[in-house]
Amino acid sequence: MSAVSTIADPPAPKVKTKEPPAEGPRGHSTNRWLVLVLVCLAQFMVVLDATIVNVALPAIQTDLGFDTANLQWVINGYAALRRLPAARWSRR
Repeated sequence: MSAVSTIADPPAPKVKTKEPPAEGPRGHSTNRWLVLVLVCLAQFMVVLDATIVNVALPAIQTDLGFDTANLQWVINGYAALRRLPAARWSRR
């Protein structure tokens, strides 16, 4: 018995085709880069806002005479108030 080796041809390279732009709910094309920039800007604003609150905590503590537990209430209350508009908009 002789062993016959066969060499398979490599698969043909895939040709990349340009995808049509994604369409929004009303049939309009969306610009993915614009969406990415807006999401990044929104995330930056959230981080900046949280940083401002954290920087203000020592002043809040001295001016209002809060202890550590009350400062935690300030942080939690601020976080809850930040989520209210998103919760309201999600019900639309």
